[in-house]
Amino acid sequence: MLTAILCMLVYYNSLRNYQFQQLLAIFWKSCGLASKAIDVLHACGLSMCDTWIQEVISSLDEGNFSVF
Repeated sequence: MLTAILCMLVYYNSLRNYQFQQLLAIFWKSCGLASKAIDVLHACGLSMCDTWIQEVISSLDEGNFSVF
């Protein structure tokens, strides 16, 4: 729990330090979580937005693995 709170603070402090949120966003999307729920988690600082996830997945489909 403390790790999640610290990651939320880091996310709000610097958008370059959001690897935890990226990992959670892709995990939740792969589990089938709805877009609205992902947007709520993004508002809380626990995930990237659904638009970002869609862009990453489409770029991974094209073979661009440098998005991370």
